[in-house]
Amino acid sequence: FLQSSCSDESMRFLSSSNECDWYGIRCNDNNEITDIRIRENGLTGSIPKELGSLHSLDFLLLSKNTISSTIPTEIGLLSNLEYLYLNNNNFVGTIPTSLGHLDKLVLFSIGNNNMNGTIPGEIFNPTLKHLDMDDNNFHGTLPSEMFTSSLNLLN
Repeated sequence: FLQSSCSDESMRFLSSSNECDWYGIRCNDNNEITDIRIRENGLTGSIPKELGSLHSLDFLLLSKNTISSTIPTEIGLLSNLEYLYLNNNNFVGTIPTSLGHLDKLVLFSIGNNNMNGTIPGEIFNPTLKHLDMDDNNFHGTLPSEMFTSSLNLLN
């Protein structure tokens, strides 16, 4: 699970018992988590699979940490997710095809990691407009879906 090395308690994301009051967490009027924005916070470890149960989550920003795991397939359960920033970490492995279930995803940033394998065509939904995948170790042919989407490549 994720851990923070931030020494300032007020800046740590687990600083109170109500998750809607945690640093970097935003909730809607029903106290459902809609945004997680924990950028440059010294996070290490892996993304918990339980994250997939946050069905109201529409914004996930975990950039510029040192998370060093695979991307959990459960992220594909986040049916309201529009923005997914996982860039500048140490993610490894392949992009889960389950991300193809994110039919509201507008931006996917996975650049500057240690990802490998082929790029799954499933991730190119009509809503995906921005994609950042630079500085990884992907190989193979580019999926045809990449060229038929309305995508703006960031890098």
